Amino acid sequence: MPTMKNLKIAVLAGDGIGPEVMAESLKVLDAAGRKHGLGFEYKHADVGGCAIDKQGEALPASTLKACEESQAILFGSVGERAARARERKSAPGTPRNTRATRSSASRIRPSRPRACGANR
Repeated sequence: MPTMKNLKIAVLAGDGIGPEVMAESLKVLDAAGRKHGLGFEYKHADVGGCAIDKQGEALPASTLKACEESQAILFGSVGERAARARERKSAPGTPRNTRATRSSASRIRPSRPRACGANR
């Protein structure tokens, strides 16, 4: 297993605002990596509407493979087109199955750092 210095991350920007948010997220990760001596190996893959346009399904096998070969998944967003695809075809070609395949989920939301013991 690779050390934390070479963390492999599947990057699934998605559609809608996902690519914009992902570009900024990668800048933050890179800055954190420089500060803490970490390296990241990004594997970009299609998901959602852009995957439907390019490969005909919301979660192609190539994207699942990229996720399986990574230590982490950085997931942007998928919009209504991917949701409609999910309604038409629920298993394995849907973004929801990314979490099921990995047996995990995490949703990180913006936060404000506080000093330990600071009043709320």
